[in-house]
This record gives sequence, C-alpha cells and structure tokens, in this order.
Amino acid sequence: MLEAGIPKERIFMDVISGATEDRPQLNSLLSLLNKGDVLTVWKVDRLGRRTAHLARLLEEFDQKGITVRSLTEGVDTSDRSSRVSYLLMSVIAQNERETINERIRSGIDHAQKYGTKTGRSIALQLHFMLSSESMGNHDSGYDEWRRIC
Repeated sequence: MLEAGIPKERIFMDVISGATEDRPQLNSLLSLLNKGDVLTVWKVDRLGRRTAHLARLLEEFDQKGITVRSLTEGVDTSDRSSRVSYLLMSVIAQNERETINERIRSGIDHAQKYGTKTGRSIALQLHFMLSSESMGNHDSGYDEWRRIC
C-alpha cells in the first residue's frame, strides 16, 4: 500500500476476519470516505468475504460517488467491466472462505475419528492463562497451571 502511494496514516488494517462485516477499522474507513474518493485495497477479499456484503458496499460506494481500486486484481469500479470483475472477485472470495471452512471441519472430523486430540495445545492454554494472570485477573487459572505442572 505504501508503494502504491497510500500515506501510512490512511492505511486501515483490521485483525478481525474479513468474513465479519462489523469491523472497527473498516467502519472508521467507511466513515471517512467522501464523493470522488478512491478506496484502494490490496485485494477485494480484504474488504469482505461475503458476496452480499461486498455487493452492498459497492452499491453504497456508487451512491456516494466512491471508486474501489484493487492493486493485485486490476479492478477499478469506475468502469462497468471492472464492476463485473469486482462482483466476480466477491463470489470467488466467498467460495474460498466456504472451501477453507469445509476443509478445516473435514480435517477436525477425520482427526477426531482416529482419536487425535484437537484444539489448543496445553502450552498455548497455559500462555493464555498466564497472560490473563499478569493482566490482573487472578482467578484466571494460576491454580490450574500449578495443578498441570
């Protein structure tokens, strides 16, 4: 984004999944956009992962006179053919999301069928317990940590 000339203070990054529509940084970004602005994204799927959500955003952007430009996909919604590309990318993004979820669920089911433990490791659980302990939550699991060790 910096290489594309976007100033650092105008780059918004969420740590929440793109499948989630209500994201703090996305909401902040959307509130700043005005008529004539160009919203530059790395990829369309960084804006959202659901076709319906991306279509609603495109409609909202059209009504406000905002253009979306994707750096990696060459999409620029200022022309009709790129609008079609934007919508196709949204369908692909949703399909990728659903495929990933299917594979994860299938892998977990397969592992559990053959007796493999799934979920966080004990070490990771201890890390989270100790992290919350250091944040003042003294009932967070220190006794549990001592019992395991």
